[in-house]
Amino acid sequence: MTNMEALHELWEKEKVGLREIRETQPERLVVPPGAPHMFSMIGIPVPAKQLPEGYLKHSPLDFIVEEIDEKGKVVRTDDSEAPAPQPFTPGPDGLVVGADLIKVGIGTNDACQHIANMLNIPVERVAYAGMKDELAVTAQRITVQGVEPERVEGLSDPNLLVRFARAKTKPKRIGNLEGNRFTIFIRTKEPLNRKDIAPQIDRLKKEGFVNYYGVQRFGAPRLLSHLCGAHVMRGDPESAVRTFLTDPSPFEYPLWADIRANMRAHWGDWNAMLSDTQQLPYSLRYERGMLEALARGGEDRFAQAVASLGSVAKLWCMSYASLLANLYLTDTTAARKPLPREIPLLLGQDRSADAFYAPWLKQHGTERWRENVARYSFLSLGKNPTLQTRVRPTIHAWEIVPEGLVISFDLIKGAYATTFLESLFTIVAASPVPTWLKTTKYDTKELLKTGSLAEVRSRFANAIRGAMVMGVAADE
Repeated sequence: MTNMEALHELWEKEKVGLREIRETQPERLVVPPGAPHMFSMIGIPVPAKQLPEGYLKHSPLDFIVEEIDEKGKVVRTDDSEAPAPQPFTPGPDGLVVGADLIKVGIGTNDACQHIANMLNIPVERVAYAGMKDELAVTAQRITVQGVEPERVEGLSDPNLLVRFARAKTKPKRIGNLEGNRFTIFIRTKEPLNRKDIAPQIDRLKKEGFVNYYGVQRFGAPRLLSHLCGAHVMRGDPESAVRTFLTDPSPFEYPLWADIRANMRAHWGDWNAMLSDTQQLPYSLRYERGMLEALARGGEDRFAQAVASLGSVAKLWCMSYASLLANLYLTDTTAARKPLPREIPLLLGQDRSADAFYAPWLKQHGTERWRENVARYSFLSLGKNPTLQTRVRPTIHAWEIVPEGLVISFDLIKGAYATTFLESLFTIVAASPVPTWLKTTKYDTKELLKTGSLAEVRSRFANAIRGAMVMGVAADE
């Protein structure tokens, strides 16, 4: 059995168990009441104004993300026209194959791992420009190194399709895109009034919104990734491991919370902790991988356990850098000071960012982060990463329907759709599904005259159903 087949088997096994729990113990799959506002966890001010309630991601079909590549071309979910063929001539990086990846109900890192498993190559040879949402329908460019194009073309499993393999001169790099096009259906509690929503959309088109990093950047639904990153960057891998494996989160389902409580009780007995995770072998696959690394032992077992997660641990550090950016944006806007056009991000070779964030680095004990992350190969520092502080969306079309709002818009890279939408709605995206939610199905692209979802709906029917059964995306 291949790794991909094993993962899919774990996914199917877990879904069966979750269906049974949903029928017999539904309270274990409901976020407990009284949780704090998510924004308070990630350095964003909680909105003072009461906005209409809107439910996001009832189905992956409600949240469509299509990458805009570095040449400004949209990678469409429904594009049936292949790019013009090019000769496959190896360049300085060897044979590089470009392709389009369409995926549903799976994160970008997991999708790349599935592709690598199907091709029997290291996952490092599969590259992308930007992470895309898990509980969504997404389309993006990828590259694969050292593999013939005919082996790449048509790769598929229940959650992904790779198509339009073609020659490229070099592999994709993070940030090698212009932005993303979103088609989103926000299902609202109350019917919307055009005369109320139109002025708000016009204002956002003209003035834009403060470009905070959204909850996806912080390991939703737990929102603890930045804490793990802070531990790594202050040179405390044991605390990073403890937080990742055992810390409770107010946004996690009781089923998950109970498992973490058991792991806390069994701390240090890695095999017992592995047994604790058996009920959720797919959702807790990264935890299981870390526990296996811990069980192998060694003097530096906690640092090795962090390193074993690779790209996940890299995202922890990126989450911490994102927290610092959010804190700066919040403090500056609260003081009614003008925002600079862009600000530096921490994880760069330019040390001026260290001075920019010095008050927070000192407060968090992360001033020596550079020497503390130098031991890990998963983190390479960018040349001079920056963040644009205010973003003006390009809005293509929007329609009010009885169940809410359907809207299509473009954002630059590094901007979050949920941050934009939270300027219009109080977003709800958890279980239980509100009793007021109307589940009417729409082809949102057809409604806005921007294409069709018919092919996606047919090809990925099982993945769409599976994502809705799970009801919550795993950390990425």
